[in-house]
Amino acid sequence: PAGDNWNIRVTSPSAGNGTLSIFDIEGRLVLERSVQFTGNTQVIEVHKHLRSGTYLVELRGNDFTAHKTLIRR
Repeated sequence: PAGDNWNIRVTSPSAGNGTLSIFDIEGRLVLERSVQFTGNTQVIEVHKHLRSGTYLVELRGNDFTAHKTLIRR
């Protein structure tokens, strides 16, 4: 479960600029922001109120894309 403040742990293959996007279950964009990937495992802090439901988190960098599922109860 996630609250209004939560963390996403990601390991990126290389350092550089990227994008964090969060979509609701119907595919609507809920949040999008720029992130700086370190090329190592890192924690990205997100401060966003989400209603109960299932969300898709997409992390996109120069040479990778990763998806995670977030369930808010």
